[in-house]
Amino acid sequence: MLSEEFRRSLSGKDIPYVRNEAGVLVPVHSAPLSPAQEAFICCPETEVLGVGPRGGTKTHALIQCALSEVGRGWGRNYAAIIFRQNQGQLRDVVKTSEDLIRPIWPSAQYNKNDHVWTWPTGETLEFYHFESMADAGNVQGREFAFVGWEELCLWANPECYLVSFAVLRSTAVAAMPRRIRATANPLGPGHGWVKHRFRLRGVPDGICGPAITDSMGEDGKPEMPRRWVSFPYTDNVLMRRHDPKYQQKIATACKNNPARLQSWTRGNWDALAGGAVDEIFYEHRDKFCIDEFDIPPGFKMFMSYDDGRTKPFSVGFWAVSDGSDIYLHNGKCYSTRRGDLFRVGEIYGCEKGQPNVGIKMTVPDINRAITAYKLERGWKYQDHTGRWIDMCKRGVADTSLWDQQHSENTIADEFEHPVSYNGVRHGGIRWDKCVKGKNSIADGLALLIQRLLATAQQPREERGLYIVEKHNTDWLRTVAVLQRDEDDTDKIAEDQEDHSFDETRYALSYEGTHPGVISYRRQVW
Repeated sequence: MLSEEFRRSLSGKDIPYVRNEAGVLVPVHSAPLSPAQEAFICCPETEVLGVGPRGGTKTHALIQCALSEVGRGWGRNYAAIIFRQNQGQLRDVVKTSEDLIRPIWPSAQYNKNDHVWTWPTGETLEFYHFESMADAGNVQGREFAFVGWEELCLWANPECYLVSFAVLRSTAVAAMPRRIRATANPLGPGHGWVKHRFRLRGVPDGICGPAITDSMGEDGKPEMPRRWVSFPYTDNVLMRRHDPKYQQKIATACKNNPARLQSWTRGNWDALAGGAVDEIFYEHRDKFCIDEFDIPPGFKMFMSYDDGRTKPFSVGFWAVSDGSDIYLHNGKCYSTRRGDLFRVGEIYGCEKGQPNVGIKMTVPDINRAITAYKLERGWKYQDHTGRWIDMCKRGVADTSLWDQQHSENTIADEFEHPVSYNGVRHGGIRWDKCVKGKNSIADGLALLIQRLLATAQQPREERGLYIVEKHNTDWLRTVAVLQRDEDDTDKIAEDQEDHSFDETRYALSYEGTHPGVISYRRQVW
């Protein structure tokens, strides 16, 4: 039942009142504070993410959900656990749990050493730090009916989160619900994968997002349905009553950072802050993200490639301006500068719905996919004489392609082999080695920022970088949220989904410096 109002007790405590079956308001110790909290607890999906701005009562709802099955007869078969990255971050979560548990279950005991609540009837609620996959062994083999994750965007990749599904089980009681619940604010190194997994855009509209039922697992089988629930700040009646200037404090904390302000006050998933290029994306995305266009004859084309098997591979398709105007399909005309770089397409080898998980394609299959993509986009075709024209024949790749493998041939050698597609034999790809030195990552990031800022500048004085939005969804999903290395802010942090960024920096150091980048009118075989 939902709290309809709060009344102050003589001790100064706010008592929630709910309406009983007779329609009379009666006091209770605890009840959902808002429709969002009620939905978060009652959603039938196993996996639910609570999203929203700071102060939206997400943590309160997470603990309420963990407690909702206590006292229902499951006894010691019901075990719940809530994760944060380190034990220090759990202090506020433990305090909130005490405020909720003590008035209802005064006989429940909290062990401060093990960070576990235990009820006389046998149920348990545990708080645990889960910083990295190195901590996975500490919960391996255990059974939990409830698994909670607080501030999910603090984990840079989904590995820890996904492995916790293995402990969401019980061999004792079939009827007992098994649930995974998580909370998240858009800020953090995990922004990209969380946004992708739950298909979040902008400020979530409504309380409950649509059920995601078409996501497939690594085994090719459908994953369990999931959805998000949105917690607006306006639902936090008690915060607005006792700290009416809270939003002003947030605004002060976000001074001169509009992206962070949008994230903290509105829960905007399209506003980013704290990363390598996120502020540029937030303020200037409309200047460098453009509609598709037909590539003028004088433009040069090339590809860039970052290899991957268990992790995604990424192929970028680029066009270099000769100064000609371009005519977008939405009717707009753009004047370009000679040397402007356009990312006009991509192939990203990632499992659907599973960020940073590769699809393990062989080199011939990747080669075949590149051929199919160029045919589909009209960049490879037969002229009136039947001769094949390839507008995008050469490219640049990571130097690892030339490392000696278990066989005599390198990956680069394999790419040069012809492949058959739809009964037609097509030539292979001859990659050029990228420029890769001690500071290549830092240099690549600097080049990317330089190009994006040049695009945003009006009037433009330097060569820009444009992204055809329709055909580069994975580039936009991953590059915009890259986090800087805490120890060396000139570099990108490790363990991120940085494959599109890697082949982009290869392209930025390659474009205009290699004879392989030639006008497509000459790329004939």
